[in-house]
Amino acid sequence: MTEQNESLRTHAARGGKWTAISAIAGISLQMAQLMVLGRLLDPADFGLMAMMTVVIGLANAIADFGLGNYLIQVDRLCQSALNKLLVIVLALSLVLAGTVALSADAVAAYYKAPQLSRLLPWLSMAVVASTLSQMLFALLQRSFAFKAIALGEIASALAALVATIAVALAGHGVWALVVGQLVAYASRFLLFLPQFLRLRRSLPTKVNADLHKVRTFALFQTGERVLHYVGWNLDKLILGRLMGDVGLGIYTVAYQLMIRPYSVLNPIFTRVALPLFSSIKNDDARLISGYLQTLRVIALLSFPVYVGISIAAPGIILLVMGEKWAASASVLSLLSVLGMFFAIGNPIGTMILAKGKPQWAFYINLASLMVYAPAFAIGAQFGVMGVAWAFLLAGVVVLYPLEFFLRYQLVGMGIGQYFQAMMHLFVAAVMPLLLHGLWRELHSVPLGPQWSFLWGAAAVLFFYGYLWHFDRPLLVGVKSLLFKGE
Repeated sequence: MTEQNESLRTHAARGGKWTAISAIAGISLQMAQLMVLGRLLDPADFGLMAMMTVVIGLANAIADFGLGNYLIQVDRLCQSALNKLLVIVLALSLVLAGTVALSADAVAAYYKAPQLSRLLPWLSMAVVASTLSQMLFALLQRSFAFKAIALGEIASALAALVATIAVALAGHGVWALVVGQLVAYASRFLLFLPQFLRLRRSLPTKVNADLHKVRTFALFQTGERVLHYVGWNLDKLILGRLMGDVGLGIYTVAYQLMIRPYSVLNPIFTRVALPLFSSIKNDDARLISGYLQTLRVIALLSFPVYVGISIAAPGIILLVMGEKWAASASVLSLLSVLGMFFAIGNPIGTMILAKGKPQWAFYINLASLMVYAPAFAIGAQFGVMGVAWAFLLAGVVVLYPLEFFLRYQLVGMGIGQYFQAMMHLFVAAVMPLLLHGLWRELHSVPLGPQWSFLWGAAAVLFFYGYLWHFDRPLLVGVKSLLFKGE
């Protein structure tokens, strides 16, 4: 192994270790928050927050104009160029925050929820803090400062947990969720700031920075983010309109529980992968190898989690949220199957950005929107479960096969290479799901919460036992990577 390869491997291992620490702490704090709020708040409170999150999330997605990712992958950077990017981002975030605040009445009218007129202007202030913290995060990520990122994220998640629960205990309902979001974004910015300033001082004052492509990159990144966000939130837009805050609350809780492993596990690898892939973007063979290694490790960690959640959904809902959320269990079980495809689909976006082709991500998300829109419109006619089925079928049957074409066009990766690397992982995940589905078809009485946990645990044990016999090098390699990061 060359010295450069060894350095990249060391960066990846250390970055993955600290991101894993942050992820484990983050999901623990989030689950603790859900367990408390599920008993203090009503489904309508979560539904109202979901309605606002659709608007705020879109503003956050486009507020940095894609400049955060550009900052990571650009070859040369100096203090002068960084200052220009920060000024642009600050101006954009202020405009968007004002736009969100002014749109409150229109959003309330769309959802037929007058409470939003008062809530949304307050939450709009989070746009500025969130956007600036994302730029700070980008410089830390570019510099492989994952320890500082992890410590900042853990501390901000803890601050948000304390604030949210305190307001909920005081009996202020949905305001607890609003305050929690504001505290999370503001504290994240303040905690990243010292390390950001130190890294900024280490940059050259002025160089011939490679900023001539920034406009094209930013335009496609912004367009891609808008399409991606709208596509991923059409389900909530439609459900909130047709079924109100209670129906949306039931669906949102299931969606949040499903998305937790994805949002926690994937950054362990994709945060490290973007600067890593960017450094080898002209070597397709190394990119293919790195991509497949990343994909296999993501699947190794995420597949058993999602299989276990899908089977144990009734018990998880009862334990985490309480009996009044029982209707979310079947939605969670179905969406967890989709979660596996979310997990292994995300790294292709990292490779697209590393190759400097943001227009590809734009077109992918345009195609996704064209698929999701009619699927959700049809699924919504059958209620919450109809939307969940529409999401699953549109993603797995239509959009997942598209990735094979993209990988071939980007780096020349064939279908055979992909399935050779992933075959045993798919078999280990699908077999317990099929057995569980068969059992449910043969028995009219569903599994009780306690039995669902036992079935879920057995499925996870089967997954790793199968891999121990048929793909042992993967397990040994992950252990070696973790040891390398120490």
